[in-house]
Amino acid sequence: MEQPNTLLEWARYYASLGFSVIPVYTVDQDGICTCKKKDECRNAGKHPAVNWQRFTKRKADDDQLLVWFDGMEHSHNIGVVTGSISGNVFVIDVDTGQGKIGLETLDQVQMAHDDLPITATAKTGSGGKHIFLRAPDGFHVKTDTNLIGKGIDVRGEGGFVVTAPSRHASGNRYTYDMDDIADAPNWVLAMVEGGTAGTHDAPLQSTSTNPFGQYDDGREAVMTKTILSTIMAYYESTSSMPTLDDIIEHGWKLYEMRVATRNGRTLEEDGRGITAFTEKAGYQLARAKRGELHTLNAIRSKMEAMGIRENTSGGHSDDTDNDSAQQGEVALSVQAVLREAISMAAQAEEKRQTRLHLDDWHVARFKGEPPEMEYLVEGIFPQGVPALLAASGGIGKSFALLDLALKVALFRGDDPFEVTPFAFGGRVTKGGKVVFLTAEDSADSVHRRLAQISTSDEIEKASPNLVVVPLPDATGAIALVNEGMGVVSMTEHYHDLMDQLLHMEDVALVIIDPLQAFCWADVNADPKAAQVWWTAMSSICAKTGATLIVAHHMRKDGLNGITKAEEAREAIRGSTALVDGARLVYAMWAISGDAEISPCKALSLPLNKQSIVCGCVVKANDVADRDVRFYGRGKTGLLEDRTAEVEVARREANEISQQQVDQTFSEVELRWNRENPFSNAAQTSDRYIVRWMTDKFGVTKHAAKRAVDSWIDDGYLAIEQLSGKTKQKGLCVVHRPEADQVEQRGFVND
Repeated sequence: MEQPNTLLEWARYYASLGFSVIPVYTVDQDGICTCKKKDECRNAGKHPAVNWQRFTKRKADDDQLLVWFDGMEHSHNIGVVTGSISGNVFVIDVDTGQGKIGLETLDQVQMAHDDLPITATAKTGSGGKHIFLRAPDGFHVKTDTNLIGKGIDVRGEGGFVVTAPSRHASGNRYTYDMDDIADAPNWVLAMVEGGTAGTHDAPLQSTSTNPFGQYDDGREAVMTKTILSTIMAYYESTSSMPTLDDIIEHGWKLYEMRVATRNGRTLEEDGRGITAFTEKAGYQLARAKRGELHTLNAIRSKMEAMGIRENTSGGHSDDTDNDSAQQGEVALSVQAVLREAISMAAQAEEKRQTRLHLDDWHVARFKGEPPEMEYLVEGIFPQGVPALLAASGGIGKSFALLDLALKVALFRGDDPFEVTPFAFGGRVTKGGKVVFLTAEDSADSVHRRLAQISTSDEIEKASPNLVVVPLPDATGAIALVNEGMGVVSMTEHYHDLMDQLLHMEDVALVIIDPLQAFCWADVNADPKAAQVWWTAMSSICAKTGATLIVAHHMRKDGLNGITKAEEAREAIRGSTALVDGARLVYAMWAISGDAEISPCKALSLPLNKQSIVCGCVVKANDVADRDVRFYGRGKTGLLEDRTAEVEVARREANEISQQQVDQTFSEVELRWNRENPFSNAAQTSDRYIVRWMTDKFGVTKHAAKRAVDSWIDDGYLAIEQLSGKTKQKGLCVVHRPEADQVEQRGFVND
């Protein structure tokens, strides 16, 4: 059909399409509205000249069109009512102009979901775009602003649009391309149904289906975007259309890297694997060959304007001698163009993961029995969450983590005769693959440590499951998170690590040691940097199901005098956000001074710093064993859980037995008789006997002083002058307490 010429012909044409047509005020040559407000009108040339609401229920007949557009009032603009009255046609209104980003949003929407079909479109007088689509019968499309995204309004039920050949206030005319009006894709319907606020990303749980009858979700969006990016990148690089194999070769790995499996299913089992990717790629490739991909058409036009002609051979040479080299060049050029697509895909996936979908979280999902808490180490390290292990330097945390890694790699769990392994005070409950990245230990150091805690047979058995990477001998330091120009972001090393982990099956544990070697951002002072770090670590856990443990240091100025978990938590280096961002925090610290004497004696350990190490959970988001554990350093230097023995020793160190009472009183009498009593100063008489008791019996200073003070208060011991010849004073025995008196008075302390 030829384009209409007169206003009446245009009005009758729109009526023939099933539209409800209405008259709209126009503007004069100066851009002034023809309504009564004239130059004071704020909506010049865009508001109806009649009470148009009645035409949402009925259509104007031809006689009425004659009056409006061919009679005395023929200078009107033309408007068409959208919604059910016009065959359920709705319009996507893309705003352009200063400060409006409608076109940019439209590109993002199509890349995240699918390209819009070829359909009737109109160019507005301001340079914007009207896209006409048809919804199914009975489907309600609400009229609203920014419904699909910023700068994209929707005109549905109760709305209208101005269309060709209407005059705009700028002096430009509206145009209309007269294509058939296409049915709206399901992903568009899902965004405009009932006026639900739109998004660039498909809902995670959607009732819409794609062309293959599968339910759309966020991964469908990533798949579409990856395929379209690959097609365009290939065309830009080769001036030719890719084959289906080309799309799979260049696009599948990128897609696989960006998405995650769910509920223990593989991508293929979840309908988002290579089969769906191949089908989707074939579908989009067919559209590209038919010229239905507008974004690709734009690239074609640009290249033609530059004098670059399309290579119809598909980019593949018939010269066998040069074929391999040419294909290599093609691959390199495609990958170069895809770098931007990779970055965009990463950003889109990150945005999709963090977007809140309220409809996914109705309380009904919490019905029934709650799932049991699953642990990698029972009561200590939960399964599938990021954790922080903090300790002072030289404690032995790296060695302890290597021991844990070996035990997880060796653990099978299906052998009734298997010895249950323990680590960090809990029972190892899960086996699987372990990846240990250490930036402080060399290959030789790792080798020596493994030799100290395992046999050659055990290393051989663990080998398929255990990867230990000493970075000083491998790649050198690598940053998983970096800061540049004030922006903290994940690096290519992070994405590469993620890619390799996703290709491993049954990853149970990932260890990063230490934090500062892998996070090149100020997580100690910048809460935002800490948040980015833990978001990245949580993503590894979410996509692999593995527990992730990050080793970290305590502040040097916070190590003295730690006696309880709260003090250990406060001693961890870094901002509050660093500790709060982890799902679990385990701290380790050395005990010293009098508190170390009795445990060291009980365990036959040298009395020096770090012979006895405490450890416990100091922060947990879920149920955890918060009891303090005591570790003694074994012959290899590995910390061994000696909690039971230490607790017995500590209990005994706080008790004064009857035998020790007798020995103490005998010593007091002996010294008095030798005229060398405990102390010659009344005010310090208890100090010297307390020191003697702690050295002799290994009891704590507190227990010894408590007993001595009681003996003095109750008159069993007294401070007397030694003789008339000297003013020296000291402790002497008045009389000894009986056994029952010892217990009653508390000489035996609990």
